[in-house]
Amino acid sequence: MAVYADWANLGNVAVPFLVSTTVAALLTLGLWYLARRSGLPRAREPCATCVNERELLRTGHCSDRACAVNSLPLLPLSLFACSAMVAVLSVGWPGTMTTYILPSGLRPGSFSIVLLYLVLIASAGSSLAIAAYFLQDQRLTRHGFLLAAGGTGVFAVFLALLAGPVGLVASGLSTLALTAVLIAMGIEHRARLGRPLLGLRSVGVAALPLFLVTFLASIRIFQIVVYNL
Repeated sequence: MAVYADWANLGNVAVPFLVSTTVAALLTLGLWYLARRSGLPRAREPCATCVNERELLRTGHCSDRACAVNSLPLLPLSLFACSAMVAVLSVGWPGTMTTYILPSGLRPGSFSIVLLYLVLIASAGSSLAIAAYFLQDQRLTRHGFLLAAGGTGVFAVFLALLAGPVGLVASGLSTLALTAVLIAMGIEHRARLGRPLLGLRSVGVAALPLFLVTFLASIRIFQIVVYNL
């Protein structure tokens, strides 16, 4: 059987991916705008014994012009964009995720739904951790992160009272909101000590959900290729 293009799948494949990518790009742009206001490093381990650390904490920029902390790292922003895209796609178009990304043949039972929510929570948690990684330096952004997490948690509690798929999504949203509140409290505690809560190790851990999605998508691609041979 040959593989052929079906324009009827435009609304099922192309539109969800385009919308998810656009939303993730807008969120990344907003995060970049907020993070660029501070030149403080997000992984301050190399700066703990640096002679320029005191001025760095006071002004937000290193006096050494060649220092890498004066430029915004692109890798964490790229990870945030990819994780946010997967999270938006999982929430807005779960059917597209289960049909074109997650492996097929998971019936009977609800294992595919469990796997979908696992990908959703993992990717959303990754985006949450990377966002906190950028917003932990300044007092205003820290408080904004805490207020947003608390407001999302209250909204999710009311949404969870609804029955059906909306209630299931709200339960996952409330879990992420509670996690965000705990992260915000940890960030505030570490800020009083003049140290960040999240560093490069946290960014590395936040990249793990993308490896999971890549692995699952590779299995799905292999199944499509084998089916059409």
